[in-house]
Amino acid sequence: MLPAYLFGALQQALQEEGFLDPLAGEFVTGEEGRGEPDVYWRVVRPDSPSDVGSIHADKWFWDLLGFDFPADMQRVKVWLPLLQDDDNPSLMVLPGSHLRDFHYTSFVNHLGHRKPQYADEDITDRLIPAPVRTGQAVVFNDRLLHGGRSTGVLRISLEFTLACRPRV
Repeated sequence: MLPAYLFGALQQALQEEGFLDPLAGEFVTGEEGRGEPDVYWRVVRPDSPSDVGSIHADKWFWDLLGFDFPADMQRVKVWLPLLQDDDNPSLMVLPGSHLRDFHYTSFVNHLGHRKPQYADEDITDRLIPAPVRTGQAVVFNDRLLHGGRSTGVLRISLEFTLACRPRV
C-alpha cells in the first residue's frame, strides 16, 4: 500500500488533471476495509509468473466480497507502470470484454483471502498488451478482463480504483 502521507499529493494531482471532482463526491476507493483510500504498489520479479495476477475483472472482487458502492457512481481502474519493458508491456487486456459477462468461481488463497477465478472459455490467445509506456497511465472499466504476465524485466506499477460520476 502507498503510505497515507503520500496520498495527499496523489489526490491533488488527480484533481488537477481532472480525474477526480471532489465537488461531485468522487474518490479513490478503499478496498481493504481500512477506512482510507487504497493505492497499491505492485512488484513483479523478472521471469516470476507467481507474482502476476490471473485473468479477472476487478468488478468480481467487489461482487464477491460484497463491498458497498454508491449506485450512482462507476468504478474505473488506474494502472501506472513505473518500471517495465516498454517493448514488452506486462498488463494484458481483452479489448471489448467489458461489454459482456464472463463466468468466474472463487477460491481462498494461502493468506485466507477469497479471490475470483476466471471460469469461461480460454481467451489467452486473444489477450493483448495494454498500450502503455512507463510513466503513462491506463484507465479502464472495472468489467474489463485483464491479467499480468511476467517478462524478463523487473516491473513496478502503481494501481488504484476511482469512484466517479459517469461522464459524457
